Amino acid sequence: MKKIFRFVSERIPLQWKNLARELPILPDDLIEAEIFQIEEMHRGNLKEQAYRSLIVWETSEPEQCTKEMLITALKDCRLNLVVKELSTQPWI
Repeated sequence: MKKIFRFVSERIPLQWKNLARELPILPDDLIEAEIFQIEEMHRGNLKEQAYRSLIVWETSEPEQCTKEMLITALKDCRLNLVVKELSTQPWI
């Protein structure tokens, strides 16, 4: 999943918070605190913030951390171009 996370995080630096909210990472009341913590730890580096949010997802919900679930969340965020690119990558 790390290759997929890098691929996606490079393409969604401005939308990573919306994606984090769509993924089954944490209960709603805790996700905002996690987003804040990621922002503080990686201030000024949006791609790293996006990547770290995906790592939090993988750590907190390993059974639900699948390419299919990520694609669903990307679609829910209307990041269809990223979905298309991700779906056509033979190395992922």
